[in-house]
Amino acid sequence: ESPISVIITDVDGTIEYVNKKFTETTGYAAHEALGKKPNILSSGKTDPSVYETMWSTLLAGNNWSGALLNRKKDETLYWKQLSISPILDDDGQVINFVSVGEDITDQQRLQMERDDALHMVSGSIQYASRIQRSILPPDRVLEETFSDYFVLWKPRDVVGGDMYWHRAWGDGSLIMLGDCTGHGVPGAFMTLISNGALDEAYLETPPGDPAT
Repeated sequence: ESPISVIITDVDGTIEYVNKKFTETTGYAAHEALGKKPNILSSGKTDPSVYETMWSTLLAGNNWSGALLNRKKDETLYWKQLSISPILDDDGQVINFVSVGEDITDQQRLQMERDDALHMVSGSIQYASRIQRSILPPDRVLEETFSDYFVLWKPRDVVGGDMYWHRAWGDGSLIMLGDCTGHGVPGAFMTLISNGALDEAYLETPPGDPAT
């Protein structure tokens, strides 16, 4: 009555015992599984190197755990979290393997959905960073204007509310350093608004009066 499926195999991997939960999870009755190899559950979608590592670990007398994408009797794919342990005789030789497993398909689906959402958000923020960088003065302009300068612009959240702005102004240059309200994307939006306001003020203000 275990809530997790249990398989016991001999040292060659031939199934000698399965419990009720195994049948509920895989669809294979005990008489259909006994005498077979666990690869009756193989989906063909797990990297072969995973199985190679599994067997080398087990035959060395060590425990192995991991997740496999398996196939039920009705061809349905499902994710299974497995923990396999060798059973040793009095001489320390491996005589059986005990595998306990849990269907984690729902957890894997939720994880993939979270990963997809994170990828979409991260991609959007990275693109927003390109947009924000495009409003900052190009290095070549600053190199042409100043003999010695440096810029250290490192937004905490890829994008943010810090900005710098430069224009030629009369016989000199006008530089603004701005710390706009907000962090992340809201702060980045504020820098775009501020950049536009500075451009407008630049066109409306006679050179030489920074306060105005």
